[in-house]
Amino acid sequence: MTTLEDAAPVKVRMTGEGSAVHLELDSPATRNALSPETVRALRRAVESAVAEERAALVMTSTGPAFAAGMDLRQIDHADDETLRRQFREIQGLLTDLYQAPLVTVAVLDGDAVGAGADLALACDHRIGSPRTTFRFPGPQFGLLLGTRRLAQETSPAIAQGLALTGAKLSARRALDVGLLTQLVESDQLESTAGAVVGAAGSSVVGIAGLTRAVRRDRPAQSDLELLEESMTPGLAQRMTAFRDRTGRRR
Repeated sequence: MTTLEDAAPVKVRMTGEGSAVHLELDSPATRNALSPETVRALRRAVESAVAEERAALVMTSTGPAFAAGMDLRQIDHADDETLRRQFREIQGLLTDLYQAPLVTVAVLDGDAVGAGADLALACDHRIGSPRTTFRFPGPQFGLLLGTRRLAQETSPAIAQGLALTGAKLSARRALDVGLLTQLVESDQLESTAGAVVGAAGSSVVGIAGLTRAVRRDRPAQSDLELLEESMTPGLAQRMTAFRDRTGRRR
């Protein structure tokens, strides 16, 4: 099966080969920002992979970034409720991906920022190149999205430090603290991901049962509640101030 979904301005390509589904974020001009259209397309793709009982899902990207999170250029005319709806939808995508009964692989060859970093962390395997970086700026404007997952994959102290500072982590440091599960050269990313997919496809253990066994119990409702509590009045103003203060458009 091969399908192509046009989710302007981002294309999400989904190709199913054997037991795996491959998704590609393909909007390098926006650094693969997670627009509402892209988030909806990704949620449909994950839902389809689950319905087809695939063994694995691989997510890649084009351009210099894996995913840049929300495009901060879009907030000039957005109010708090509009932004809340968008972040709830992103949280829904993270939950869908984390709870999907299949092996999930994020392949990173560039920057993962904000919700884009959370998207990678929602996957079981994060395979990165030396060009990979992580940054979590959300808490800088009061947003807690994916923060619980960050603490589970690293440690409470490391997650707190990243939330407080918004510091950028190099690929080597990301591997050391658990954000990356493997670090390889860029030309080895595809084959490394392929090895994970191959193992999932040939496993004699039921994939759905295996994923339940190894993943930490993380009720989706608790993540949503944490997000809701953080989205206090003035969210749009805080995001605009952060953008203007840091000069970051994405």
